[in-house]
Amino acid sequence: MESHKKSLFKTITWRALHTIAGVSIAFFITHSLEMAAEIISAEVIWETALYYLHERGWSRWGNKIN
Repeated sequence: MESHKKSLFKTITWRALHTIAGVSIAFFITHSLEMAAEIISAEVIWETALYYLHERGWSRWGNKIN
């Protein structure tokens, strides 16, 4: 099983990459950095928590899938 520390580190690095990608896409669509930041800030906490839970689930039960 993967450690909580490793799952947390993966969560943080994934969140950073995802935020950069999301801001880029939102800026491309809206042409407003302020609007892009608002869009991304609305999803940061929720998606980070979901990703961490997903990682922990795979760490615990993923190796049981044949």
